[in-house]
Amino acid sequence: ANEFKVLNLEVHEEYIFIEFDGTTRLGEAINITCRFITADFRVVRRLLDFTTLEKHANNIRLATHITDIVMRQRNVPPLNVIG
Repeated sequence: ANEFKVLNLEVHEEYIFIEFDGTTRLGEAINITCRFITADFRVVRRLLDFTTLEKHANNIRLATHITDIVMRQRNVPPLNVIG
């Protein structure tokens, strides 16, 4: 839980680029990562979530999952998501 607090603090004020990888098939895994650039111009990449699907994820379910992780669990403001 402490690692999530540190991660949330780290990404909360940044403009982040979201990526996800995986498949939407039952039992497959999806990982969500983000990239951002620090004030001293370092590119940072962080793993935001790794989930094994319990149900087939259609487009709506996938978008809902990504939104929940990024904006609710990691507290990234919608305007800070640039891609």
